[in-house]
Amino acid sequence: MLVVAGLLAGSGRAYAVPLLQLDILNGRYDEASRTIVATEDEFTLLALLTPDAALEPDLSRWLNETYYIAAALTPQTFVPGADLGTITFDGPDLTGQLPATTTSPGGTVRVTADMVFGNPPIEANGAVYDAGDMAPHNIYDTYFTEFQFRFNPVNQTTPWDSRLDGRHSSIPSGAGMYYAAFTVNTADLSVAHQLHFDVYNTRLRNCTALGNCADEDLKLQNDFDHDAESAPVPEPASLLLLGSGLFAMSRVAQRFRKTARS
Repeated sequence: MLVVAGLLAGSGRAYAVPLLQLDILNGRYDEASRTIVATEDEFTLLALLTPDAALEPDLSRWLNETYYIAAALTPQTFVPGADLGTITFDGPDLTGQLPATTTSPGGTVRVTADMVFGNPPIEANGAVYDAGDMAPHNIYDTYFTEFQFRFNPVNQTTPWDSRLDGRHSSIPSGAGMYYAAFTVNTADLSVAHQLHFDVYNTRLRNCTALGNCADEDLKLQNDFDHDAESAPVPEPASLLLLGSGLFAMSRVAQRFRKTARS
């Protein structure tokens, strides 16, 4: 049944609140990129699930699924072996019961050494890109990594649309939508790059009677106007202004030291 949900999630939506979406506390919605954008280097990323009983009445089927967040380097980058800094990504573990570091890999991630190049999902058998994988949407192919998790049934909130009703400073109380909260820090990421986030779950395709599966495809995913990104890269003019300011401060400090010595 969730396969149907995935198809509906990727096409024209008939629901006021998306089935699966991302949001950022204190983030802003950028209409140009149609993406929720962080305003600080350290922020809380929210994965949001609103089950639809008409598609699947068994709530456990929604909550027992393993979901993934892809953290992708943008703009598109292919520089094998490049050291572009680190990020940290922490949140609920695979069972969804503890506010622990996520699996695969969680914690500190080296960019690009701990990432793969291509399109989500990461496929153990190295299957090539096909129509069942993440569409490029001006992000992929690039370096990315996956974090897997489950939604904790205890973590509920009032349903909202991250595109229309975002800009929350905290998670509202309520019920009907499940959330998983992740702490992300991009302060040590290369200043020329951002992280782009998508959320989804997967299914195996082309399985034989012996259980050998040739392909892993997306099943349910966020719409591309309900994804998220880290704080934007500073404009060249801003970088120049910052550099000029730092230079001026260093000159003042030098003069002060000379005056003090004399």
